Amino acid sequence: MVTQVHSTPTPAMPAPRTLTPQERGRLGGQATLALYGRAHYSRIGAVGFKHAIDAGYGAYLLEKLAPTYRAKFGKDPVLGRNKAGDTARAAARTAILTLGVCGWPACTAPATQRHHVDG
Repeated sequence: MVTQVHSTPTPAMPAPRTLTPQERGRLGGQATLALYGRAHYSRIGAVGFKHAIDAGYGAYLLEKLAPTYRAKFGKDPVLGRNKAGDTARAAARTAILTLGVCGWPACTAPATQRHHVDG
């Protein structure tokens, strides 16, 4: 008589899971923190904040960060202005809108007033 040995099938190994973009970002941030420390992130944040203010997003940042600032320092934040930078940006915008070679593809006018902008 032949006896049959019943064996339980081995479970298939699950396919390796790929990381989501959020998980990759978290792991990358943790590795950077371990390598460079908190001061590195502080410097990055300070530079980014300065550039955001210089780019003209100061009022938006002030609105978003005011509650945190009040909780931390007990006073309202004051937004400093870069008057020289504001003046230079305004002059550049004005020059672009009024003079120079027209960037409108259908315009054949020489480098004069942009007649098709604002009427």
